[in-house]
Amino acid sequence: MIAVYPGSFDPITLGHEDIIMRACKVFDQVIVGVAKNNQKNSLLSFNQRLDLARLTIEGKKNVSVLGYEGLTINFLNSLDSNVIIRGIRSEKDFIYESEISSMNNMMSNNIETFFLPSSDNFKAISSSRVREVFKLGGDISNFVSNGTLHYLKSLGK
Repeated sequence: MIAVYPGSFDPITLGHEDIIMRACKVFDQVIVGVAKNNQKNSLLSFNQRLDLARLTIEGKKNVSVLGYEGLTINFLNSLDSNVIIRGIRSEKDFIYESEISSMNNMMSNNIETFFLPSSDNFKAISSSRVREVFKLGGDISNFVSNGTLHYLKSLGK
């Protein structure tokens, strides 16, 4: 079974990596779907987010990275997948993601969303907070992998 873990991954964090690795234990194949159209205040371009996600999963056997544009359910249909993976850090995340899951199901009733609760050590990590700390010159080494940290520093942002 193919599962898709969609998101902007701007940047990819240790929390994202944890969800990916745990999903790989459950599903035959996990595709990290990097969304092109996001409304967020981006740190990285679409191609940089793809590069960084690929760097993060390098060497992992049943996970790959693909970029997409448009509705996530259309991306899943193009992959012949009907499973979305979402990480949940809090009750607020659960409510938000449940609403999206319901909308997806109303548009395509063959889509199932699997919620994975964040591991305790990653519950406070969000890409938006990491972006903010990084842009203000703070230390993000507790929130991202060494590869991500070096990649971000190499960009001179």
